[in-house]
Amino acid sequence: MQVAPIKALCSQRFEDWKEKFEPIGLLCKELTGDTAMDDLFEIQHAHIILTTPEKWDSMTRKWRDNSLVQLVKLFLIDEVHVVKDESRGATLEVVVSRMKTVQSSLSHSSENHDTARPMRFVAVSATIPNAEDIAEWLSDGKNPAVCLKIDERHRPVKLRKIVLGFPCSSNQTEFKFDLTLNYKVASVIQTYSEQKPALVVYTSAFPL
Repeated sequence: MQVAPIKALCSQRFEDWKEKFEPIGLLCKELTGDTAMDDLFEIQHAHIILTTPEKWDSMTRKWRDNSLVQLVKLFLIDEVHVVKDESRGATLEVVVSRMKTVQSSLSHSSENHDTARPMRFVAVSATIPNAEDIAEWLSDGKNPAVCLKIDERHRPVKLRKIVLGFPCSSNQTEFKFDLTLNYKVASVIQTYSEQKPALVVYTSAFPL
C-alpha cells in the first residue's frame, strides 16, 4: 500500500510501477476518487495499491469490517512532510494513526503473533527536517523505527552546484537590478548547463 498526497502522483506512480512489477506477476491497482466500482472488487486481489490519504480515510473508517485493510503488510507514506500542511496534513495524520491502531489490534488478536509478519511502515520525504520525530511516531513501542538520512551522494543523477554573485551598484534601483539579473539568466544557463536540465534559484540580497 502506497499513499501519495494527490491523485496525479498516484497515477504517475501507478503507470511506472505497473510497467515494472506486472511482468513479474505483481498486480498494481490505483485507488482514488476516480476509481470505478468494478475496480474495487479487483483491488481486493492486488499486490500493490496506490491511493491518497482522503480515499484511504473514507475506506478505513470502519476498518474492522474491511478485509482489505487487514491484508496490508507494508504501508508506504510518500511525501510524509505533508503531515504539517494546514489543509491536508490532518487527514494524513488520521490515516497513519488509524493504520497504527490496525497494526496493534491485529498483532494482539493473532494467535501466532510471535511468528506472524506485522504491518510495516515506511515514510519517505525529501524535505522534512525532523525525520527522527517521524520515526518515533511510527514506532510501535516494541520495535523502534529506523531513521535513515540519505544525502545527495546516493542520488542516481548527481547534482552540480554553481554559486554566482552579482553586485548591485549604488545607483541602481531594485527594479533595474532585477532586470539586469533577468538578462543574465540565459547566458548563465548556456555556460553551465552542458545541455542538461538546470534549476536557477535567485535570492536577492538587495538592501531594504
